[in-house]
Amino acid sequence: MKKDVKSIIYIFGAVAMLLAVVGGVCLYLALSGQYDNAMGYFAKGSALAAVVYVCIIAGPVVAVAPWIMYLKRSAADCEFRGGIAYKIVSYLAAAAMLFDLYMEAKDSLYGNAVKGNLFFTVSLIFEFFTVAYLIAAPTLNKRGKKVSGIMSLFSFSPVIFCAFRVLYMYFDPTVAVNSPVKLFCQLSYIALMLVFCAETGLSLGRGQIYSRYIFTLLSAISVCGTVTIGAAAAFVGGIEANMIIGTDILLKLFLFLYCVVELMSVASVETSERIKNSEK
Repeated sequence: MKKDVKSIIYIFGAVAMLLAVVGGVCLYLALSGQYDNAMGYFAKGSALAAVVYVCIIAGPVVAVAPWIMYLKRSAADCEFRGGIAYKIVSYLAAAAMLFDLYMEAKDSLYGNAVKGNLFFTVSLIFEFFTVAYLIAAPTLNKRGKKVSGIMSLFSFSPVIFCAFRVLYMYFDPTVAVNSPVKLFCQLSYIALMLVFCAETGLSLGRGQIYSRYIFTLLSAISVCGTVTIGAAAAFVGGIEANMIIGTDILLKLFLFLYCVVELMSVASVETSERIKNSEK
């Protein structure tokens, strides 16, 4: 049974990765030849942009299947913890986030009015706490042991950080509200926010959201992967586009890898049949 579950989750993971690669390549090609940076929009009738939309939508749609399949399964948060891969991606994500925090704070201090608003300031504060969480989590959270109350509290930090990063992007007046690239960047952080929200639920002992965690991870891999791969290729290629920032790309790259590693952990954990409240 466990082997079958692992194989099925790996298959869905491969589909999510495929969508991310296809969507990312199409995003790069669309940015390189069919995007007006001054206006913030793709060329009318762009087939490449349409493929990006399809890949971003298809990821969460496909991820609904394993959510329904394992809706009655439950797993303890402590079963997800441990492993060298988990530690490496956590530390790398923390380092990338610390670098992003430094660059964004410096930019704000040097008079960038857009980066001096309330949403941006709050996102920086919780970005700092998220760095601490990503460093402490693989060290203090051990496989087979319950998560401490302090770590459960800190697990809210990445959720709040992502939420305020989305709000900051939305109210950024330098880019049109309905700019596709702006929307893609917001969706990538929303997908990551849902991952950390589910992770927080697990740390609070809500093992019944095991299937929801699979859904959020698969969604983040496809959505965040599409945006990160496309944006990274555009950045390396010297293509100018709104909200394509090197530190932000690096941050999302390692958070994307974090989701991939977590999905592999999910596929390997022991689960049990959920117990109804009336049977407790």
